[in-house]
Amino acid sequence: MPLEIKNIEAADGSNFAYNDRVVMGAQFNLVNNSSPGAIASVAVDAAGSYESLPVIGTTGNGSGATLVAKMKALTAVVAAAGTGYLPGDTITLTGGTFTTAAVMTIDTSKLVSAAVNAAGTGYAPTDTITLAGGVATTAAVLSVATTKLISAAVDAPGSGYDVADTITLAGGAGATKAVLTVDNAQLVSVALDAAGSGYAPGDTITLAGGTAGTKAVVTVDTVSSGAIATFHISDAGDYTVTATSFTQDSTSGAGTGATFDTGLFGVLDFTVSTAGSYTTNAAAFTQDSTTGSGTGATFDTTVFGVNTFTIANAGAYQTNAASFTQAATSGAGTGATFNTTAYGVNTFTISTAGSYSVLPSDPVAQGSTSGAGTGATFNINTWGLTAVTVSAGGTGYDSGSDVTFTGGGGSGGAAATITLGSQAGNAVTVPVAFAANANLPAEYGVFVNPGQDCRWYVDNNSKTATGFNVILTPVTGSDVIAAGHIDVLLVG
Repeated sequence: MPLEIKNIEAADGSNFAYNDRVVMGAQFNLVNNSSPGAIASVAVDAAGSYESLPVIGTTGNGSGATLVAKMKALTAVVAAAGTGYLPGDTITLTGGTFTTAAVMTIDTSKLVSAAVNAAGTGYAPTDTITLAGGVATTAAVLSVATTKLISAAVDAPGSGYDVADTITLAGGAGATKAVLTVDNAQLVSVALDAAGSGYAPGDTITLAGGTAGTKAVVTVDTVSSGAIATFHISDAGDYTVTATSFTQDSTSGAGTGATFDTGLFGVLDFTVSTAGSYTTNAAAFTQDSTTGSGTGATFDTTVFGVNTFTIANAGAYQTNAASFTQAATSGAGTGATFNTTAYGVNTFTISTAGSYSVLPSDPVAQGSTSGAGTGATFNINTWGLTAVTVSAGGTGYDSGSDVTFTGGGGSGGAAATITLGSQAGNAVTVPVAFAANANLPAEYGVFVNPGQDCRWYVDNNSKTATGFNVILTPVTGSDVIAAGHIDVLLVG
């Protein structure tokens, strides 16, 4: 750099010569932060969206602060519907560490269980039954899993049965076979023991023996000199107590003395003592086994009702129903009704988002409820920042300090603003830095216009070949350096 000889005019007008090299002349407009202080509070500007608790920190000047992020529930789903809930019930959650727990308010319930009240008739497995009852945006739908035998008719009475015999049925498919109990028997065969006398073809003989609501009647077919040769049973009777032998109770003719033995009975009517459980209905049944000695009974005209079901569609209810009837069915069944209903959580709103410093683990359980429900759990999908508490304010924070949030998954995006505590009398350091190759001379001068009423100086200990620090101090101990800009002039 060329040697220059400069004439410097002093204040009194005299001149003197000064030989020097011009190092540089530069002017800068720099940002200065406010007076530093401790963090007094932090205001949330944006909640963001997180899957787990983010790590909270700070950037800029300052150190030593301890900040605690408080999170609120933003979105959640039902993990388990529970049972015993009503629309309008509130569920306060448990788990985690909170100052305020999250609260869910049930908007709609769904059917989680019911019992068959009346099995109805005409149903087949896989039939669907749309329910009528309650107030719903979507009605619940049941799917018939198994049926049970409601009624059948005697097709063939068989032979050798007695009243109270049970008959296990063969037919259809299922885990449990239906069982019939013989209530009344009918005479299906009898032998002539004594032919009697005085009978004529066509005579009817009402039989005496056993206990009957209607006594059996035989009709004489042929005679030999007034004695019965052949006959047939013209009325099988209706017996609650059977007999193996019979005498004549009455006759339409004049004959006397005929007796009969070796009486055999078949099934007249019965009750369904075990309805069974069927995955495939049967149109007709034969005998699988019996407690007696009868054989050959068969049954048809079968009718089945609902035995068990699954909930194919749980529905969405604004008002629960204690019982249901059938609104519609995919099959031909009628008359099925259902009671002992229980409902779980279907949809809900987060009525209180809560304030958590430690998040609960999914699924989050119920701590308490305004109703009687139990067992509902929730998976909280996203959390947002609701508050930041200051456990320790630290020192040296200023207008350039900021709160940071890292991790936590989700889309992030939380933002917060620091409010400082007392800043009165605190000085501000404004660093002035140059590139590493600036190579400032060992001695240079600095002039500062701070842009506000304060004192300033350059920290000589901070002077290097690449920069220095400007210190701004308040005029009094009650003043505060405001954030703004300073002008810096560097000469050498």
